[in-house]
Amino acid sequence: MKTTDLERVIIERMTHGGYGLARLHGKPTFIPYSIAGETVDIRIEDDRGNHAFAAVDSIISRAAQRTLPRCPHFGPQACGGCQWQHIDYQAQLGFKREIVLDQLRRIGGFDSVPVHQVIPAASPWHYRTHATLRLAEGLPAFVATDPTRLQIIDTCHILRKELLELLEQIRPEDTKDWRRMRLQVGSDSRDRLLAITPVEGARIELPQAVQAAFGILNRSGQYKALHGADHVHYTVGGHTFRCSAGSFFQVNLPQAEALADQVQTWLMRIRPQRVLDLYCGVGLFTVFAAECCAAVTAVELSPAAVRDARHNLRQYEHVTIVEGALERVINRLQGPVDAAVLDPPRVGLRKEALAGLIELAPDHILYVSCDPTTLARDCKTLVSAGYELLQVQPLDMFPQTFHIECIAQLEKR
Repeated sequence: MKTTDLERVIIERMTHGGYGLARLHGKPTFIPYSIAGETVDIRIEDDRGNHAFAAVDSIISRAAQRTLPRCPHFGPQACGGCQWQHIDYQAQLGFKREIVLDQLRRIGGFDSVPVHQVIPAASPWHYRTHATLRLAEGLPAFVATDPTRLQIIDTCHILRKELLELLEQIRPEDTKDWRRMRLQVGSDSRDRLLAITPVEGARIELPQAVQAAFGILNRSGQYKALHGADHVHYTVGGHTFRCSAGSFFQVNLPQAEALADQVQTWLMRIRPQRVLDLYCGVGLFTVFAAECCAAVTAVELSPAAVRDARHNLRQYEHVTIVEGALERVINRLQGPVDAAVLDPPRVGLRKEALAGLIELAPDHILYVSCDPTTLARDCKTLVSAGYELLQVQPLDMFPQTFHIECIAQLEKR
């Protein structure tokens, strides 16, 4: 329920989702584009009984961390890709650590687990190495802050500049039968791919001005190359990974390097013999496990990623790759297991997968998460099953957004 009445509140803290939190007459109220410590006048936009969402009408007292957003598409009723361009980057890092602490405390019940300072990004701008855009009136668009509509864009300050160049090469007449497009650029800036999903039954022709590999990506992740290769290459930690149009890879290459370094350091410290790499993708962490462990079993659901992983790991005879949903195949995995690396999607582990992992009982677990809420939930279950959460290392994979990557270390008690 919206209201025209103005209410003055003080923002107490930042919350998961990117909102500032205030209490209006005792009710938790979530306010986008605000900053902890600010006094603001707000209008209630959605009252849900036990909490509400509001919009800033005016800022009475500005936080010192407030800065001018770079992007003309940033803000209320505009692009939904970034939430924090109005916050100084160093402040973003501090808020992200506080959010991780809050989620671990409230959801996991962890009051004293060490949470380290956030590893900052090498650059808080132009870091995304791939992106999926929709088409609105034949023009590139992101999902808006209102997820029922699209925001047409003519620039983006978090995409790598090579992707912006690729966007500029696409003409409106090219896109009349496109539903969406996925843009990728490899470690070599010349290694570019444009994968489009067309409207049903459309006849697709090669865009003449586009200087990139080009093809069709259907909704199930299957790709048909029409021009050039069906993949790009990413180099991380001295290893080169093939990544096809339907496969997942971390969006921020320098931070992928930092993440891989954390995994490699952990493996070298515990020296496991038998390792599981669950949700392995194209084999980013599997390679580092293969270099120091006697036997590695990697599990991945996506057929495209499995094909890439088999290519990327072809020299390691002691690596076994299992294709399938983890919750369906984990009971077929053989123990004993010394350590497990987990990198699940945002929803975390399904109950069956978590139960199967507990049954395998690895002595060490490294949980890589892009959502502190599901990380806290799953760690709570693991601790109740006999593990200890030793420490959490946040890493800023997604500057200008509220999203947080975390690396949690657990050991069997």
